[in-house]
Amino acid sequence: MDTAMNPLQNPTTTRPETIVQELNKSKYIPGQPLDYRFNCKDGTIYRNGRNIGQNATLHILACRVMEGQLFGKDSLWIEAFFKDDSGNIGSTLFNSHSAEEFKRFLSQLFYEEIKLSQAVIDVNFQQKTGSNDGTSYTYHILSFSLKERLDASVEKEVAEFTKEKRHLYRSSTLVDSVKVIASLNFYTPEPNSEKASSKTVVTHPASEKSTVNISTAVSA
Repeated sequence: MDTAMNPLQNPTTTRPETIVQELNKSKYIPGQPLDYRFNCKDGTIYRNGRNIGQNATLHILACRVMEGQLFGKDSLWIEAFFKDDSGNIGSTLFNSHSAEEFKRFLSQLFYEEIKLSQAVIDVNFQQKTGSNDGTSYTYHILSFSLKERLDASVEKEVAEFTKEKRHLYRSSTLVDSVKVIASLNFYTPEPNSEKASSKTVVTHPASEKSTVNISTAVSA
């Protein structure tokens, strides 16, 4: 199978003014971001259904942590929005074990006092082995690591960009079958709300008993 050039492999520059310029030129249809799928069955990333490789570098602009049913599957879900190196706003969903790994990564950022929008993240597949009725099989989960820490001013620039210039959401995931645990820079269109949900008090991903501001829990 032909592998296309991966527009996710080069990290965003650390210069805040350049990041703003690149974001302002980004392409995005409201509610229809470019679809990226991290397929944990074969350890491959698909961009609009086309194989683009096995690893990625992401600068996440907005995200939601959710529980419930999406596309017929009941799970923990992470929905992430980002700009790829082709200048497109893309989105992807992590679920199950990969979503738990992302929550652990958020906790690491929290203790290092790094906001999510400051983090350039390496995403890689880890191969695992399981068995069913004596038959072994392989599968993959995603791992997340910090590649680069961006200037603190980037957090404000990203928040203003998602509030004033690009309302980031995906129409197909605006359903009542999921419960939103936390969100950052996500826009909920009418009829639910016109405001990006960025200041809600939520449960911290690392502990169901600790309650913190969303700007700390998800962007920390």
